[in-house]
Amino acid sequence: MLGTTIKVGAGVAVLTAVSASSYFIRGYYNTERITHRITNGGMTLLTSWDDDKEWLKRWKEYLNGDKNVWQLADYAQAKANSNVVPKSFKNKCSDSAYLAIEGNESLFSQVKDYCTKSFKITDLLKEEKVTLLKQGDSNDLWKAAWGKYLNDNKNSNPLEIDKWNLSITKNKNNLPSDYSSKCINTQGREVRTKRDQHFISVKNWCTQIN
Repeated sequence: MLGTTIKVGAGVAVLTAVSASSYFIRGYYNTERITHRITNGGMTLLTSWDDDKEWLKRWKEYLNGDKNVWQLADYAQAKANSNVVPKSFKNKCSDSAYLAIEGNESLFSQVKDYCTKSFKITDLLKEEKVTLLKQGDSNDLWKAAWGKYLNDNKNSNPLEIDKWNLSITKNKNNLPSDYSSKCINTQGREVRTKRDQHFISVKNWCTQIN
């Protein structure tokens, strides 16, 4: 009888342990984490495998704030050698990525700012096999893009074309002198996500229309 009791007790203990383990596993995977929101926002977290050039961009942005919001222990020493990304900074990014969003909203914003990759708009569009308009392309190509810009932006001006409110500007046959320069300048930008308005503007209105 005693043996049976021990076996039953042991069985209950095992079931309890399994249930508790399952509860915590479900809780972990059902909790929205910083990495989930970063990915769902179309951004890419930096990893230890990424080139230091990319890390350096984010590190210098962190230094520009000059507040050491993460209270990095070696901040003063690392700041003196600003061209080298300290391991403490990279570790903070990787350690923060899997924390729950709840209660860490400020940290999420910091990770988004300091721990995500940026990409050249030109490189992203090259991957999509889109042909960018460039200086020297024919007026017909530029006018086709300009016509689409006018059709798509009746009440907005995302490329900030000069004299937008003048009726003469909103003429499909009158290509503004600054349209190509605004496109070229925006093409040279870097973005964190394809949802960035600069990327959207270049893709929609600064590329060849097939």
